[in-house]
Amino acid sequence: MHQKIAASGYFPPVYILIFLYGFASFVSVLLAPSLPEIIRVFQISSAKAEWVMSVFLIGYAIAQLVFGPISNHYGRKTAALVGILLALIGSLMQLAAIFYLNFELLIWGRLINAFGAASGLVLGLTMVSDVHQGSESRRVLAILTLMQAFLPGVAIFIGGSLTQLFDLKASFEFQLLFNLFVLGCVFLLKETLPAEQHQKVHAGRVISGYLKALLQPSYFSYVALVCVASASIYVFNSFAPVVAQQYAGINSQQFGELAFITSFGLFFGAVIVSKFSHKYAGGKFLAIGISLILLASVLLLAAFHAGIINIYSIFAPAFILFIGIAFVLPNGSMMALSGAHNSALSAGLLSFLTLLTGAATVFVAGNYIGEYSLVLPLTLIVVAIIGVLLSLVTRSRNKAYSMETTA
Repeated sequence: MHQKIAASGYFPPVYILIFLYGFASFVSVLLAPSLPEIIRVFQISSAKAEWVMSVFLIGYAIAQLVFGPISNHYGRKTAALVGILLALIGSLMQLAAIFYLNFELLIWGRLINAFGAASGLVLGLTMVSDVHQGSESRRVLAILTLMQAFLPGVAIFIGGSLTQLFDLKASFEFQLLFNLFVLGCVFLLKETLPAEQHQKVHAGRVISGYLKALLQPSYFSYVALVCVASASIYVFNSFAPVVAQQYAGINSQQFGELAFITSFGLFFGAVIVSKFSHKYAGGKFLAIGISLILLASVLLLAAFHAGIINIYSIFAPAFILFIGIAFVLPNGSMMALSGAHNSALSAGLLSFLTLLTGAATVFVAGNYIGEYSLVLPLTLIVVAIIGVLLSLVTRSRNKAYSMETTA
């Protein structure tokens, strides 16, 4: 098996990268089943409660642009340690908000927690890019997706169970403990960026690096598809608990248990990618994945429009949806980074754009989810169509440009 030789002579263990790479996705949805309880305890509207999810995505997205340059200067491990410590501060603020019933403090804590947690995704992705290439990088990232497929489902199950069996505070206490656990995992990692490759943070160079990546058509065409998959995760995990409770009478604990169905979808999709990544091109996985996302969204829309809102009409399409997501995320991400001039900056920009898409989508559509059940499937369909169109337009321009330069 062909594999890139790490310049640092070190390959970070996958079992540790799982928790670093999946840290933010875990804590972002841990509170999703608790949204109805947050509404009750803080006496706020459904639209206001969605800020708990959308503000996390906003902080998560913005921070992606920060940790790439920091990791280029101080190294991947140091940047990760700073990020996880910052997330820990945010967790403490959220716990204090529950004690004092201060919703503003809760939102600020979520923002800071998200900003720090963002280090996990961008640095996990960068570490894989540091030491692997080609089909091997896609395979390793598929393994990470495979092994962390259950993390969001486990988070939703734990959050829902703790809220239902104990109280709202229990979920925030568990979040704090998980922060400490991930911090311990980061201490076990070694640096993947050789000392001679460290670069001082220079604003002009950083901005130039982001622009160079953004203006690269082949990069942006794949990023657009990754945005579809990422936004689909956050739309479903943010809106489905509200729809399930209001229209199907499913409580927090039940939703947490049912969320394992989506995890099985991710797991199944990731198994297929990891087994066949050397046999089939990433483009095939992307095409099938996007098709599955659209199919699942249409099935949701058809069921909801017919007034059929129950366990089966929500989670059967969701299983298909998450299989499609598992096809798109590792293949789209690694294909976007394959020709990148600076892997850390390109990975940070990739994460920023995908999370910004998710945050904006949840923020806009979240104002209506408490009133219209169709908001969930319609949002998924609109995001998918826009992403596909952007990808096709960018790719056609890239082909036209290549033909002109060749001529």
